[in-house]
Amino acid sequence: MPVATGTTFAFSGFTAKITKVSWSGAEIETYDDSDMSTTGWVAMAAKKLAKAGSITLSLKWSSIVVLPLLGASATGTITPPSSARAISGTMIFKKIGPVELTNEEDMTATAEFEFSGIPAVVGSTLTPA
Repeated sequence: MPVATGTTFAFSGFTAKITKVSWSGAEIETYDDSDMSTTGWVAMAAKKLAKAGSITLSLKWSSIVVLPLLGASATGTITPPSSARAISGTMIFKKIGPVELTNEEDMTATAEFEFSGIPAVVGSTLTPA
């Protein structure tokens, strides 16, 4: 996902200046599907449920902004400048911190939001096989 000047993030009325966006990526776990007829190599199979991962944001905001409650669930959207690869979906506000307060500057923090279910990625499909 291209992240550049103009990228925005919104979650249940919470907005902040973004300085960095990281997506852990989608994943599906596997398990050992070997049996007594398996020879040479372990046979692996994919589980049925995939995880959409987490979004970690480096943020700046003023002291008048109220953070969402930890555990809050709402629609979150990250929109890059072109909107060509916006990511949107149900997110859970999972973690905040470390938070840094500096005299006469915006507060900074790292916040993590975990997807619940499949996110919508404009121009892409994340549906597991």
